[in-house]
Amino acid sequence: MKQISQKIKIEPNNIQKTYLNKCFGCKRFAYNWGVEQYNENIKKGMFKNGYDLKKQFNSLKREKFPFVYDVTKYATQQPFIHLNKAIKDTLKKGGKPIELAFKKKSNNESFYIGGDQIKIVTKPHSNKQYIKIPLLDKPIKLTEKIKYDGKILSCTISHIYSIYFVSFTFAISEEELLNKKAKLAIFKEKALGIDLGVKSALTLSVPFSIHLPEGIKRESKKLIKLSRQLDRKIHPRTKGDQTKKSKNYLKASFRLAKKHLRILNMKTDFIEKVSSVIVKNFDFICMEDLNVKGMLKNHHLARAISEVSFYKLKEKIHSKCDMVGKYFLSADRFFASTKICSNCGNYNSQIKLSDRKFICDNCNITIDRDFNAAINLYNYLIKKVGRVTAEFTLADLTALIKDFDVNRLSTSKVETRNQHNFYINL
Repeated sequence: MKQISQKIKIEPNNIQKTYLNKCFGCKRFAYNWGVEQYNENIKKGMFKNGYDLKKQFNSLKREKFPFVYDVTKYATQQPFIHLNKAIKDTLKKGGKPIELAFKKKSNNESFYIGGDQIKIVTKPHSNKQYIKIPLLDKPIKLTEKIKYDGKILSCTISHIYSIYFVSFTFAISEEELLNKKAKLAIFKEKALGIDLGVKSALTLSVPFSIHLPEGIKRESKKLIKLSRQLDRKIHPRTKGDQTKKSKNYLKASFRLAKKHLRILNMKTDFIEKVSSVIVKNFDFICMEDLNVKGMLKNHHLARAISEVSFYKLKEKIHSKCDMVGKYFLSADRFFASTKICSNCGNYNSQIKLSDRKFICDNCNITIDRDFNAAINLYNYLIKKVGRVTAEFTLADLTALIKDFDVNRLSTSKVETRNQHNFYINL
């Protein structure tokens, strides 16, 4: 049996929203109670892990905290598992127990429910599905159908402002997983080097460039406008300010949250489609290991880097390669793919970030900087694989372009034939 997940938006009514918000609050309360007890214990020289604190909480909750019985038992059990993990992480770093921080109330929270307490309901004479959770009379409506037939192991209900989601974890059979894999498991024995960049999100060694959809940039501009509108509404502007948030402020904050969610969904859709097309068409894939955290410190490029989501894109391609049994290689972080000539191997240490063309002093070749890096990653991959891969032809390039067009992805096809002729003559 294998595990796989699916996230679905839900549409609770007002009573159900109140119940879900109680679950979020009880989870936060249980965690903060455990943190308070833990901090007091280490001051006294005592040590209790998350499971000891859970037993202590369970012995007190009937008398001191009877309100936790209004929600599912998992809302106050799972926080202590997270607390135990936080305690272990602090011990790994410092070796000595240190005080933990409390969780504050936010507009983005979640809670866990075990698979034994949830049930999927399909109403008669309707194709719509609902999820039944403990202590709620009516089931909550799902906005889309569940894709898998396996056993539900657990679910996590989360919210962003007043937008609610449920994420299911399924245990599915090998046969069902193979059917899902079949869409990606087309083996063609072809290799690919991928360079991630700002000018184009991905530059492939075949050659081909993939840009972010124009809609993301367009929605980001609207985000700036909504942020300015929100700032003009009546709300507390400092920590001690007692000004109440106006109704217009709350409405504007909801519009801003919806726009953030829309941009996130567009990025996720882009990453899913790009990774599927790449894994479907290539069997050997090489990407560079970037220090994304360090790159984000450059404030001139931080926004462009975060828009492309370098880390998520790489991890998604890697996970899909593992799922279908294809080869993924992460190039060494110090491999200078940008500064090496892909034609003669000469090293050019003078190239700057502002130089968009790579000019080799040895063989006098001029080539696009990102395309040069992609070819170097391709050559790095071939050396590591140690085998001859199938040649990438113009027919394959045409099929790849068609695959991207079918998925409505923003791509660059400028000088494709000229770049391909240069590539095959290297």
